[in-house]
Amino acid sequence: QRSKGPKRNNMSDSEDYEYEYDESDQEAMDDGGDEEQSFEYTDSDNDNGGDDDDGEVALENAYYNAKSERDAGELDEARDTFESVVRMEIEQNKKVAGVDDADEEDEEDAMDVETVTASKKKLTPLKYHGSWSYKAIKQLVKLHLRSLDEKQVMKDYARMLRVASSPDASISPNALEKGVNGMLDRVSNLISNATAAPPDDDNGDPRALARNVYDLTLDAFH
Repeated sequence: QRSKGPKRNNMSDSEDYEYEYDESDQEAMDDGGDEEQSFEYTDSDNDNGGDDDDGEVALENAYYNAKSERDAGELDEARDTFESVVRMEIEQNKKVAGVDDADEEDEEDAMDVETVTASKKKLTPLKYHGSWSYKAIKQLVKLHLRSLDEKQVMKDYARMLRVASSPDASISPNALEKGVNGMLDRVSNLISNATAAPPDDDNGDPRALARNVYDLTLDAFH
């Protein structure tokens, strides 16, 4: 029997979210509805199962902890926790694959999060990422869109697409389509809410950001 803690709050993701609309419904669509299911924090899972179960529970807890931080307005902490989900899953998958952490080539490939540059590399599949990495990176893109951080949006959107294209992640075409369409809807909403005032250095140009996201999406699927 898995020990249980307090249930997470089913807080609407639309609360205090600038530029976003019907966030909770859209997020459920993006993730195939799985994130609207009730979730209970788990401190341990030692009664049955094994390392795989423990690892899955740890990833799930970290992911929902990050969402709770985001909903509480702790955005920097949420970004760090979402990123920790990615690193945790990579470590777990490398361990299962018997990959030595000292292997620099594999490490560089696994954690390739550099800004999109060379087209021949930007959408190559990333190793050792799973479905939790995909979800966490998608949440990072949403956070970057919220702040109009074009550089980070493009970096993590490319990473999201690269994870989705990796057989290690096992992302279904349907889930990918929903995720991409949801992201494009958010970008479209940015344009709709853009004002006539010129962008400043702290807030990027929504139209330029949207154009780059659309172009990268075309690159990924054509």
